[in-house]
Amino acid sequence: MAPPKTRSGPRRPLHRATLALLLLLSSAAPPAAALPQAPPSGVDIHASPADGPADAAGSRAITATLYRGAEGRSRCRGGPMTVLSLPPPPAGRPAAERCFDLPGPAACGVFAAARADGCEARLFAEPACPPPAFVTTHVFAPDARPVGGLWRSVAVRCGVVPPDPAALGTPPLAGLITSQTGS
Repeated sequence: MAPPKTRSGPRRPLHRATLALLLLLSSAAPPAAALPQAPPSGVDIHASPADGPADAAGSRAITATLYRGAEGRSRCRGGPMTVLSLPPPPAGRPAAERCFDLPGPAACGVFAAARADGCEARLFAEPACPPPAFVTTHVFAPDARPVGGLWRSVAVRCGVVPPDPAALGTPPLAGLITSQTGS
């Protein structure tokens, strides 16, 4: 019986698409949970999306879904890195702000809640929500709109009372902007 043939010479290189897929699969990190600064009561932290439709009363779960992938045209790219599910705010007064450290940098997020909950997220470029690393503030909304950026911690508070539009007055450029329709 003849020995099996062995290939002599250099090995054939892997196809680029195969190599890219192997690299992607080997570097993909499993989903991780956010690390709260202080143990907040009533906050559920898990690694799969929990955004659901509003119920019959019009209320909606307060969730912040964070992704490692960048913002796309209509949604965040990749799977969720962390999902924060928060309890409803106490009636009549704002809840205390809570800081959450993320397991890694987030590049996109979807912040969903009913407008009546008055929730906002302050996003920070460094862990522990230090004021010098403040990036931006995003108001939670009932529709899923992706927010792009790069942050490592999120400070969330709910029960914020929105300002009265009449008290804000007319925008300074209101009379100067005209709509151009048809082309």
